[in-house]
Amino acid sequence: RGGHPARFDRSLHGAVLNPSPETLATIYGTPLLVIDLDAVDATVSKLVRCATDFGVEVSYAAKAFATVEFLRYLARYPIGVDVCSLGELVTAQRAGFESERITLHGAGKSDEELIAACIGRIGCIAVDGIAELQRLADISRNGHTATVMLRLNVGVDASTHAFVRTGGKDSKFGIHPRDERAAASLLSANRQLRFAGVHAHIGSQIYDESAYLENASALVAAAERFASFGLQSERVVIGGGFGVPSDPDGDHTRLDVAATVAAAAALVRSAATERRCRHDALSCPSREAPVASHLRSRRRRHRGKPTTGALRRALPRYRRHPAARRGSGDHALRPLV
Repeated sequence: RGGHPARFDRSLHGAVLNPSPETLATIYGTPLLVIDLDAVDATVSKLVRCATDFGVEVSYAAKAFATVEFLRYLARYPIGVDVCSLGELVTAQRAGFESERITLHGAGKSDEELIAACIGRIGCIAVDGIAELQRLADISRNGHTATVMLRLNVGVDASTHAFVRTGGKDSKFGIHPRDERAAASLLSANRQLRFAGVHAHIGSQIYDESAYLENASALVAAAERFASFGLQSERVVIGGGFGVPSDPDGDHTRLDVAATVAAAAALVRSAATERRCRHDALSCPSREAPVASHLRSRRRRHRGKPTTGALRRALPRYRRHPAARRGSGDHALRPLV
């Protein structure tokens, strides 16, 4: 776009950076899909910096576009990848994503996908309903374990097209509030399933910051409810695709991603602090021997690790790369929307 001069990077097999559309069509023919890696790097780096500033993790949704080579390019960054099928899982694995960086999402998971969650091929599974949770419990009983995040229907209805809206009281996605106690009971009765936290996805192409904040608030309240059931949330995953203009030159409303991430992270952190204060006040009225709640920072629990807070995630999922935890360099991310 814009008549950029042709420039090729032969260090990446098949990679082409910033040629004109006419040049590409001449070389490769049409139809042709082109990924501008300069744009990918700029966007990913900006988002990673923003996420790092606010203790947030980032994941790339493989459903957006997933080939082995593209995911391999993204795997260089300390980010995670969300997959929704065995095909996407295999693609991510071949691209070099370690299991702890992979989360399995999606409704209507097959037995094969649930088995993958139980034998260590993924780091975490986002369970979409009570029936799926029961199936996972049954499959995991033969000496297997799985880390589970519950996808909830928190009733937040984002202002986006009906075809890409996944939230709202009438949505078929996620566990309804009336089923939360049953989900908690299933998890408590199946210790091989480790509860990691709560998640809600409200849709794609969202330009309104308030929708994310409403989702964050609803998830914090849900985390409180699960805490009352004896299940402490390590992370809160505020799902929803950032609005991306289809025509860069058009007059579109634009979402301030940095401001949205900051506001959502501040909301979750504030709720965590308030809960810790309430917990400490109830546990130690004398304040002589304070007992820190489950919401204390990871730094206080494990010296030398980054402080992120136990209610940890604030926007479309960010996961730190193992290299980042070893302090080996900048925190990067994978395309997340």
